[in-house]
Amino acid sequence: TKNKEITDSIVYAKNIQQGILPDTSQFSTYFSDGFVYFQPKDIVSGDFYWALDEDEHFFFAVVDCTGHGVPGAFVSIVANDALKQAVSTTASKNPADVLNTLNSLIEEAFQNSEKTSLKDGMDMGLCVLNKNTGELKFAGAYNPMWLINKDPSLEVQSQMEVIDESIGSYYLHEIPANKQPIGKFEHRSKFSQSELQLKKGDTIYLFS
Repeated sequence: TKNKEITDSIVYAKNIQQGILPDTSQFSTYFSDGFVYFQPKDIVSGDFYWALDEDEHFFFAVVDCTGHGVPGAFVSIVANDALKQAVSTTASKNPADVLNTLNSLIEEAFQNSEKTSLKDGMDMGLCVLNKNTGELKFAGAYNPMWLINKDPSLEVQSQMEVIDESIGSYYLHEIPANKQPIGKFEHRSKFSQSELQLKKGDTIYLFS
């Protein structure tokens, strides 16, 4: 009886979490074969996908929060709201600046977490697509972005090294992320970003 009551409660919580996730049709609006694969490990998830359409920009992210199941899902609710706030309060709309703002919001939200052993936070990749020009900007906290095309080298403005790997007649380009999370971190530095021009046939992946 206890197990059924707990499970029923978590299943209901899943409906709440599903309610805050964006409509996946947004991705296919700007990417011809856009898709989302979302498979929670324990009914509710500490990972989530996120999107926001704002003027000429389309923001989208994949976020991996601390923990799994119910604890991770709690953090994901906080992270979802903080992401919206970070975008609305960041004038530049650059993903690196958004992550810097988001980090401050998350640290403030969990400012009392030193009372526990839990280091609340998240890893993530955040993209900003200019809908008019096709320019893509990326910034990540541990999680990189992959771009696959048929070009052996990628024209990208980045402060970090892009890794290129051959896959048959295609090339996988790993756009790096900063080696730090969103949340409390001892050796904190400002996030950097990469900028590139998307071309027809380019395929990009964000993942947890």
